[in-house]
Amino acid sequence: MPKTDCARIEVIARWLLVLLSVWAGVNYYLQGNMVRVLSAVLTVVLFLLFPLLGKLFKISLPLPFKVIWLLFIGASMYLGELHNFFYRFAWWDELIHSGSAMLLTYAGLLLLYVLSRDQRIHLRLGPLLTALAMIWFTMSLGAVWELFEFGVDQLMGLNLLKGRASADLGGVYDFERALLNTMSDLAMDLIGSLIVAVAAFFHFRGGGKSFLDKPLELFVKENPSRFRHGSGSAD
Repeated sequence: MPKTDCARIEVIARWLLVLLSVWAGVNYYLQGNMVRVLSAVLTVVLFLLFPLLGKLFKISLPLPFKVIWLLFIGASMYLGELHNFFYRFAWWDELIHSGSAMLLTYAGLLLLYVLSRDQRIHLRLGPLLTALAMIWFTMSLGAVWELFEFGVDQLMGLNLLKGRASADLGGVYDFERALLNTMSDLAMDLIGSLIVAVAAFFHFRGGGKSFLDKPLELFVKENPSRFRHGSGSAD
């Protein structure tokens, strides 16, 4: 399928999910569930955030990156929050956190290249320090996200930390349950980041030839002006 057709499908899918999220928000509004309306608004914002950030920072985002973001927000916010998958399936939260940690860890590697403007920065840092930087990036964002969830739960009455045993926001908020959820989420973040960071360590130690090359090559190819070495390979 031509690249333009794939890009068009991604745009259609994104706006379809936005409309479905708006529809869910309208239904929750008619039910008088303003907390879920806020969740729907947040879902819409997150669906549109990735392409908006690309335009804001003048970065061309490869199509696979956009599709992955779409799938992640669809699974975590649209299905997880708006359709109660976090309560229907006990493993959904662990799946989302471990998967997002793996994506964030690779995003940390891309950010390292972008900020240094050097697609060979891993040669200067070495495999170990590069892998550790990727883990630190993911765990730092994971901790900030848990603080965000705690703040939203306390200020807006949501249940992002799953302090309540069900989607019924009128139930008692159990702080011990919320703490266990937080520690479980951070553990999943660590496991996910370790998987990608260890793979990156052996990738760079082996000369930079593995499946990790392709996303980076796509990003560099679409943003050559961001790198001092042009659009060549990252190895």
